[in-house]
Amino acid sequence: MHKNVGTDKSAREELASKHGRLATPTLVIDGRVFLGFKQNREEIEKLVDKIGGAK
Repeated sequence: MHKNVGTDKSAREELASKHGRLATPTLVIDGRVFLGFKQNREEIEKLVDKIGGAK
């Protein structure tokens, strides 16, 4: 599920309460939290492939 913290106040509040900060992008994939994409790209891609995500 995609949530835009730039335009959705409740999504912003949820991000801050669950993960303690407003870092973007914050990705939650299969229960794992990634702050930032570039430094986590390889692991994110493996998880997305595993769960049959983005195509």
